[in-house]
Amino acid sequence: MKFTHKSKKYLEGLIKEEKITPHFIFTHEPAGKEYSINQIREIGKEIKYSASERHLYILKQFDTASFEAQNAFLKTLEEHSPMLIFVLMVQNHKRLLPTVMSRSKLIILDRVEQVDIAPETTQLIESLMKGSLKNMGSSYVEKRLKSDPEDLLLEFLFYFRNRYESDRSASKIMRKITTNRNLLIQNNISAQTVFDDTCIYLYKIYKKS
Repeated sequence: MKFTHKSKKYLEGLIKEEKITPHFIFTHEPAGKEYSINQIREIGKEIKYSASERHLYILKQFDTASFEAQNAFLKTLEEHSPMLIFVLMVQNHKRLLPTVMSRSKLIILDRVEQVDIAPETTQLIESLMKGSLKNMGSSYVEKRLKSDPEDLLLEFLFYFRNRYESDRSASKIMRKITTNRNLLIQNNISAQTVFDDTCIYLYKIYKKS
């Protein structure tokens, strides 16, 4: 997850307002697909609870943290020194526990307006629309399913959003992709299963038309 323009501006303003020096700014992101309890505990060990100067801890993609990991972070949120500031960056605050939300201030900085669609993704989608399944097992797909399956499905979603006015099937396809992406994010369904289901759905839709 990269810093967007608005999130950069917000952090720059916060750092300036709170007079936080660069060596007291700590940025973390998930070690794997999500923050684990062990990673949260390791981060907790780094936190200087008796700090005499402002410290800023930025946890990127915190909404990937499991409920157990979020619970493990609650004590830090409840007991930290007023000299410590935590910024939990998320794409979807609804994935956070109510107990985390109640101890946080929600600031909405960015809404996704457009997504860059990789040429390989476009090629894959268009091959499915033409009745070919051969690109489903390509090295490109294998790499994306391992690294960022959520983003791959987001590219699918925006491809059909761009076709909304000209393609009568776009609306139902977008609903299908959104449903499958939520299953991937919230229900821990395997990326391969969700991806295959999405591709076969597209294949069947255009095969009928």
